[in-house]
Amino acid sequence: MRKCKLQLLGFLLAVALCIPFVSFATFETNLKYGARGSAVTELQQALTNLGYYNGPITGYFGNLTKFAVIKFQNANNITPAVGYFGPQSRKVASSLIGETINTSSFSLSSTVGVDGGALPTEYTCDGTGASPELSWSNVPTGTKEFAIIMSTIPVDGSTKWGWVLYGIPANTTSLTKNNSTVGISGVGSHGSTLGYQPPCSKGPGDKVYTFSVYALSDSPKLSVPSNQVSGDILLKAISSITLGKASLNLSHARTSTTTESSSSNTFTFAVEADPHMDEQSDANVYKQTLQNIVKANPSFLVDVGDIFMVDKLAQKTETNIKNRYVLMKSYYDLLGSIPLYFAMGNHDGETGWDSLNTKSYRTTYFPTETYDKNYYSFEKNNSLFIVLDPYTYTTTKPTTNGWGWTLGKTQYDWLKGTLEKSTASHKFVFIHQLVGGNDQGRGGIEFAKLYEWGGNNLDGSYGFDTNRSGWGKPIHQLLVDNKVDIVFKGHDHFYAKQELDGLIYQTVPQPSHPGDKINTATEYGYLNGEILGGSGYMNVTVSSSGIVVKFIKANSTQEVASSYSVQ
Repeated sequence: MRKCKLQLLGFLLAVALCIPFVSFATFETNLKYGARGSAVTELQQALTNLGYYNGPITGYFGNLTKFAVIKFQNANNITPAVGYFGPQSRKVASSLIGETINTSSFSLSSTVGVDGGALPTEYTCDGTGASPELSWSNVPTGTKEFAIIMSTIPVDGSTKWGWVLYGIPANTTSLTKNNSTVGISGVGSHGSTLGYQPPCSKGPGDKVYTFSVYALSDSPKLSVPSNQVSGDILLKAISSITLGKASLNLSHARTSTTTESSSSNTFTFAVEADPHMDEQSDANVYKQTLQNIVKANPSFLVDVGDIFMVDKLAQKTETNIKNRYVLMKSYYDLLGSIPLYFAMGNHDGETGWDSLNTKSYRTTYFPTETYDKNYYSFEKNNSLFIVLDPYTYTTTKPTTNGWGWTLGKTQYDWLKGTLEKSTASHKFVFIHQLVGGNDQGRGGIEFAKLYEWGGNNLDGSYGFDTNRSGWGKPIHQLLVDNKVDIVFKGHDHFYAKQELDGLIYQTVPQPSHPGDKINTATEYGYLNGEILGGSGYMNVTVSSSGIVVKFIKANSTQEVASSYSVQ
């Protein structure tokens, strides 16, 4: 009874001072199925922190809580493991929480509202969608870094994540409004957009959004890249290193409960290719391109290769290789929080024919952007994005025989399965070069009819079944049959928009080369389409009415050199 009175007093004091209240993590009450109240709330919070419970914090001991208690009991050799939270379970839980949780004075606040108050519209999808300012104090001793999670529980009882942020330095005690520079962004429950996903509930009535800051004794060990770190994954990773947790609850009710408007489904992404940053590149030109991308604020940037250029190093020493990654990181850092995706190029040191493979360096300097395989896919707002790798399975560098280039059967089957399973309204493919081309792998739609990509031999006869027995159909036909909208490719260093069988082939210009001359289009076999010189990037907007593609030049006026739409 004394403990309950103290907790009530603490709660009333917290309300009076307009600060969040967090109770001491000790357990003095036996609990079983059907119990209700603050003791159950404490138990659910503790089991969440320990990684056994991922349901809503309701204060009701139902089946989800019972099963979490059983998992906790099994993991800690407590018998019988039947879901009854009795003296033995209370003792072990108190000990574990005492080691990892110290929340008696750790508090979280915000200038946008007090605990239990309203979240202003500005911080939702009906406003600017900015993340709110947050501040925390009375940090637990031994804190090495922080993590922040925003969650909500809709009517179906599941937990949705709207903000996953970790890697916040220990000397940080606040985040500014619309933070984009502090911490590493994970992914929420509402699409693949990294960072803060503003509340956008479609249902009527108030929804409560819980902002929680976690004080950690170490950095979380994560087995997936940041763009795959969800709230569930992060909570599991920090369950044993959490020193303290403080929360702030803010509610919001939308004035309109209609379904998402077409504008909320609209998003923009950027594409660049062949930055090189070698003797033929200009740092100021490239910085201008990156500045233009930042001004456009796309959902993400895809770079389709020839980035690190280690293949061109005269001396491939460890120092020289590292310097290339450090150099390119200094440029990509200019993007701020804009997510970045890579497609590897032939000069990036990750080909199947070269004994020197520098992927380990990319993993070191770009861990978030590096995956186990160099081909992968992701989705956003009912659009599918596929990144292909024509180099890993090409184990001998081709010369005159274009059939030497290959995705490999494993990657081909993955591509086929990914396309055929997708129900996305729009599909985009990114690859440094076509799987074939001329003796240097160059060319556009004129070569898209040949080899593994198009199926024909150089003399025009069909050779796919002979050279790729049992595969099925050429890559181009696979893309056409599955209604891919655009293939973005690099390698040839100029802008070329071409179309074959209703499929757009967009050759992406360099973002860093000075001047507007085109000396190689004819040499590389380009005979059709719109071909332009100059550096810049591709700006692509996807909406319910279609796709708009723009070539934005590398100048301060953000000149639109060309634009077209795809329905």
